[in-house]
Amino acid sequence: MAAGLKLSCFFTKFGNRMFRLLLALILMLSLRPSAAQNVWEPKANFPLEGRVAAAQFTLGGFAYIVGGIDAKGYQRDVWMYNPHTDSWSQKNTFPGTKRAESAAFVIDSFAYVGGGVTIGSHFRDFYRYNPKTDVWTRIADLPLDWRAASAFSVDSLGYVMGGMAGDGSANQHLYAYNPIINTWQRKKDFPGTPRFYPFMVSMNKKGYVMGGFIKGLHFNDFYEYDPSTDSWNSLPYFGGGPRVSPAGFVLGDKIYVGNGRNNGIHFQDWWIYQNQTNSWKQMINYPEDFSYGTTGFSIGAKGFCGLGQSSKVGLRYSSSLFSFTDTGSVDSGPMSELESYHVFGTRDIIFKNVSGTVRYSLIDATGRYIVKNKIITQNKIETLPVLSSAIYNVSIEHRGRRFSYKLFYPPDITP
Repeated sequence: MAAGLKLSCFFTKFGNRMFRLLLALILMLSLRPSAAQNVWEPKANFPLEGRVAAAQFTLGGFAYIVGGIDAKGYQRDVWMYNPHTDSWSQKNTFPGTKRAESAAFVIDSFAYVGGGVTIGSHFRDFYRYNPKTDVWTRIADLPLDWRAASAFSVDSLGYVMGGMAGDGSANQHLYAYNPIINTWQRKKDFPGTPRFYPFMVSMNKKGYVMGGFIKGLHFNDFYEYDPSTDSWNSLPYFGGGPRVSPAGFVLGDKIYVGNGRNNGIHFQDWWIYQNQTNSWKQMINYPEDFSYGTTGFSIGAKGFCGLGQSSKVGLRYSSSLFSFTDTGSVDSGPMSELESYHVFGTRDIIFKNVSGTVRYSLIDATGRYIVKNKIITQNKIETLPVLSSAIYNVSIEHRGRRFSYKLFYPPDITP
């Protein structure tokens, strides 16, 4: 038999089976979740020209930007970002002098912003913001004239650390603000070198500090502060190089840190601190060069970073905003598929893109469960029980991973 005829018979006998196997393989690979672990996605730009060194806080599922510097100089306007509609809206102006490098933290249903710098002046005045009324109220001043300090909050106290005083000296003082008695109390000093513009964040009822700068020295040491014992603990150094003004956020039990600058060199690398292994792992780089003085925050299961200054010639500022999703491993499936948030003005929680089993709990400020491990198996609007006026935590577990967000009650609270 001719070779061509033998080959034709072979494919006649086996071709259909081979074709089906090949097609199945292609479909399996095309339907398999992507292994890309870190994804940055462009979101709606900040509505004005770009800026740098703005204060930032998140409250009630929304992010707020306060002041900063743009091409026209120092500012004091306030803008709110809504991640559910991917849009910006302007709020009442910050009542203090125009400024940048202010510190900000959130306690319960209020935000607190203060300190900072403008040409020739450092500030110690501090203000409370009520998102329900869109009103700012002055509170007790900081103990020092501070710029480029950083802040975090744990439970019912806000903490401010580091920064540069009006005389040009940096410090390692840590102060806690108690809103009930409207006073600042000095806590145990930061054990590292005095510095300004470090990165600070809270996770699992502890504060974390990384990086900063003083007189030509840049840092990448990493510390944990435990408010329950007023003590500090040294952790593994940040995986990237020493830098000033890094940005970051928390997702679950991981801290994500990147960007910053060292002697004019702008960094775009980002790293993940994994609390369970007490180690750092590098992730995908930030998508643009505007990486100094950027603003980072998280809402639900997404992180965000934007604004900032470029290293290129001239003072160029960015108005970009990017969202970040850690899709996890192929085996666990992408956590980003699930979306959940509270709808202001209602008792409704939205669950979108539900796949498999989702468990959610509603917990009050004392740790008491209002709802515990309720199972959601499809997209739905979950109506909460009638609640007392307070702040609550929504905890969600999906495919072995967890994230949480806060909601404020009663439902007449609007952004």
